Amino acid sequence: VTTFAARDPYWVERGWDRTGEVRTASRIEVPAAFARVRAGDVTVAGTAWATHRGVAAVEVRVDGGPWQQAALAADAGPDVWRQWHHTWRSATPGTHHLEVRATDATGTVQDGTRRPPFPSGATGWHSTVVTVH
Repeated sequence: VTTFAARDPYWVERGWDRTGEVRTASRIEVPAAFARVRAGDVTVAGTAWATHRGVAAVEVRVDGGPWQQAALAADAGPDVWRQWHHTWRSATPGTHHLEVRATDATGTVQDGTRRPPFPSGATGWHSTVVTVH
């Protein structure tokens, strides 16, 4: 028997981060990637998570424009994914790029730099492309 601090676990020996912190993250689930949606108001929705910290806010933006606040579902605790939704007002015909980011309860905004999971967890804003007709 030993303590966590006394020995490097197998994942650390393989080059992974010692703590395995879950990074603040969010994703767009509606509309689906490459979906075709009707012009007008469009619901954009998904989930966000920030394990042990909780999600305080989620924002959405269209085509690199200003970030818009999304509405959050009830908070079931800091270790539970949180649903969110946003109404994209007056979506116009064409192809559009949607992005999402979350802010955790400590006030830290999700890192927008795309990094792979190795060695200390993936980062980056989730995005999707939709066509409005």
